[in-house]
Amino acid sequence: DDSIHEPACTICFVPLEDGDIVGDLPCRHIFHKTCLKTWCTRKNACPLCNATLATRRRDSQPQDTVSYTHL
Repeated sequence: DDSIHEPACTICFVPLEDGDIVGDLPCRHIFHKTCLKTWCTRKNACPLCNATLATRRRDSQPQDTVSYTHL
């Protein structure tokens, strides 16, 4: 069965297909972009390897403002 070797989004478990909009992380794991955005609202780590997804930047910004990178 070739479906075992097809890349899939491990958030929704649907195979990734040509034309899908995907988001890739610094750890090089790839997911559907909409799945990844939803995941990031719940947890700031890769669903596969638990690598941190974003970091807070505090340089020259008001204390209440947080900027995230890599998304």
